[in-house]
Amino acid sequence: MKKITLLSVFLFLIAWGSFAQCIRTSKYPSATVVSNNSGLPQSVTTGAFSSEYSQLSGLTVGSDYVFTCKQNDLNKYITVTDWTNTVIAHGSSPLTVPAITSTEVRLHYSDNAACAATSAAHSITVMVVLPCSPPLNLALSSATTTSASLTWEPFGEETAWQVLVLPNGTTAPTASTTGTDVTVNPSYTDITLTSASSYQFYVRANCGSEFSPWNGPLNFVTQCDPLTAFSENFDTTATGVLPICWSSVKNGTGSSIYASAAVTNYNFNSASRVVAIQNADSNAAANTLLVSPKVSNLSAGTHRVKFFSRSGGVTGSIQVGTVNNTTGTAVFTAVATIDLTSTHTEYAVNFTEYTGTDNYIAFRINTTALYSTVFVDDVRWEVAPLCPDVSQITVPGLTINTNSAVVNWNPGGSETAWDVVYGATTVTDPTTLTPISPAPTGTATATITGFTDNTSYKVWVRSVCGANQGIWIGPKTFKTACLPTTAINETFDASDAGTLPSCWTSVKNGLGVSATATAQIVNSNFYSPSPSRAVQINNDASVVAVNIMLVSPALSNINAGTQRVKFYAKSSGATGSLQVGTVTSNTVEAVFTNLETISLTSTYTEYIVEFFDTEATNSYIAFRHNTGFTYNSVYIDNVIWEPIPTCADVTEIDVPTTTVNSANVTWSPEGIETQWDVVYALSTVTDP
Repeated sequence: MKKITLLSVFLFLIAWGSFAQCIRTSKYPSATVVSNNSGLPQSVTTGAFSSEYSQLSGLTVGSDYVFTCKQNDLNKYITVTDWTNTVIAHGSSPLTVPAITSTEVRLHYSDNAACAATSAAHSITVMVVLPCSPPLNLALSSATTTSASLTWEPFGEETAWQVLVLPNGTTAPTASTTGTDVTVNPSYTDITLTSASSYQFYVRANCGSEFSPWNGPLNFVTQCDPLTAFSENFDTTATGVLPICWSSVKNGTGSSIYASAAVTNYNFNSASRVVAIQNADSNAAANTLLVSPKVSNLSAGTHRVKFFSRSGGVTGSIQVGTVNNTTGTAVFTAVATIDLTSTHTEYAVNFTEYTGTDNYIAFRINTTALYSTVFVDDVRWEVAPLCPDVSQITVPGLTINTNSAVVNWNPGGSETAWDVVYGATTVTDPTTLTPISPAPTGTATATITGFTDNTSYKVWVRSVCGANQGIWIGPKTFKTACLPTTAINETFDASDAGTLPSCWTSVKNGLGVSATATAQIVNSNFYSPSPSRAVQINNDASVVAVNIMLVSPALSNINAGTQRVKFYAKSSGATGSLQVGTVTSNTVEAVFTNLETISLTSTYTEYIVEFFDTEATNSYIAFRHNTGFTYNSVYIDNVIWEPIPTCADVTEIDVPTTTVNSANVTWSPEGIETQWDVVYALSTVTDP
C-alpha cells in the first residue's frame, strides 16, 4: 500500500513553498475533464501549451493525486488551484498533492518555476492514489514463438501480484477475476503461447487485505515461425495496421515521422484492402519499407516473390529487396527496381541467385517526389518455376474490333512458345479453358478471333519451355467493339450513375491529364426529366491541353455528309466551353479532330452540329471538355444523331408574355422558311 508519512508531507510543503505560483487565464481543452479515479494515469490532454490551464472535476476530497505535465519527455511545472484560482499546490512534474481539498481543480502549466511559457504541445495526466494502487508501466521485455516475458513497476511497497495473459479480443477481467499469483519480483514469463498470435496482458497488485484494479491491457504479439511460402491479400486486416508477422520499417537520412506502410481500403487490386507505402516529407535517401514475414528459404535459390503494385500518381517506383531485421536498424539490400504506372500490374522478382543471409523480403518506396504513395497487393512467396512466367499482358485498344483483338505480353525469360486461353468474365480458373490453336511462337503476341461484339472477355497467358510450363498469368479483361450504328437517341436515363451506356466510352489522354478526371453519368444537373440522368465531363486538376472526352458509339454514316448531332449542354460555372468533333477510336490512343467550339452558360441550351466535312477514317463523335480552368464540369444530355432535315428546325422557343387566357410565343428560324406549325397542350402531354 502507498503510504505518505508526516515527514514526506513536511518535505512536500517545503518544496511547495520554494517555487512560484503561475496562474494562467487561457483554458485548454475548453471542456472540463472528469477524473475517472481508476488509480491509473488518465490523460487530461496532449495539446496544452505551457501558457494554459485545464479544468478537472470529479476528484475525491481527502484523496492523494499525482499530476504530470511533460513536453517531449521533459517534466514541466504545475500549479494546482481550485476553480476560483486559490492555490492548492505547485511544483515540478510529477506533482503529488496529498489529501486534495476540492472536487474541482485547475492545472496551470509553465516551463519552469519562473512561469516561462512556450507554444508547444504538452501531455498532461492525472492519477488518484488508491489504498491499493495498480502497478504501472507494463512492458514486454522479450517474446519468442511460444513465450513472452512481461514486466511492470510496483506503485507502492507491495511484493505480490496477480497476472493474466489472454488471447486478443477476450473480455477484460473484473474485480472478481482470479489471475496467476506472482511474488517477490515484478515480472512474469508465460511459456504456453502460440506463435504469430495476439495477446493481452493484465496485472494487479495484491496488497494483502485487498487487490488493486487491473492495469491493462498491454497488447503484444508472439514471434512468427519462419515460413517457406505465404500468400497475403491484406483483405482481412483492419485499415491503419498490418497483418501479424508483417512490419513497417522507417530509417535512414531524413525519414519523416509521417511516413508509413499500412493497410488501406482504396486503390486495391483485389477487394478490398491493399498496403499503401507513403513517404510523406521524407528525404529521398530514407527507407520507408513494407517488410514480409520471416522466411527460412530466402537464400535457397529456389523462390520468387510475386505481387501487384501501382503508383498513387501517373508514375512511380518501387524497390524489392531484403532486410536483416524488422527494427529501426534494418539494412535494406535492393534486388530489383520497378517502374510503376497508375494501374495495378503484376510483377515477379526472382531470388534464384540470392546468396545473402537476410530472412525478410522488403518493398521500398523509391519515388523521389515528396508526398508520394505506392500500393502493394496480393503478395506471394513461392517456388520459382523452371519456366519463368510472362508479365504485363496488354490488349491495345486500337486492336480491339467487334470479333477480334491482339494480345501482347512480356516473356519471362528466353522462352519462344506460349499458351493463350480466353473466356467469359465469369470464368475464374484458366485451366478449364482450351488454349488457342495454333499456339503463338517466336513473338510474344497473338491475334484472337471469334469474339462477339460488345462483350467482355478475360485472357490468360503462360510460358512453355518444352515439357515445363509457367503458371497462368492474368486475367486481362477487355471488351470487344460495338457494331456501328446509323442513329442515336440517348437520354442517359436508363444507366446507373458512375457508368456510361453500352458502347459509349470515356477517353482521357495527353500530358497533364488528372487521374481523377471523369466522363460519367450523374444523377444531378440533368436536362431531361425523371429518372434524371446526365453525363458529367469533369477535368479535375487536368491542364487545358489534355483530352477529356465523352465518345459516342461507332457510326457507319458519320462521313455521309447528311447527318447532325443535337444535344443539350451546360457548364458548372457561369461560363464554359465544349468542343464537338470526331475521333479515330474510342481508346486512349484516340486522336481528336474538332468541328465546332461551343461557349456554354450555366443553363441548359440545345445545340446542333452538322457533320458535312469530317475525317474520312473517323467513326466516333467526341464531346471534349474545353474549359480553360481546372475543377470544372460540363454536362451533356439528350444526344440525338439524325439526318439533317430538309426543312431546318427552329430554335430558341420562348414565351415572353402571358395573360389569363393567352400567350405570346416566339422562335428563331434556322433557314429561309416563312411558315410554321404551332401546337399547344396541357403540361401532361409528352408527344406533340
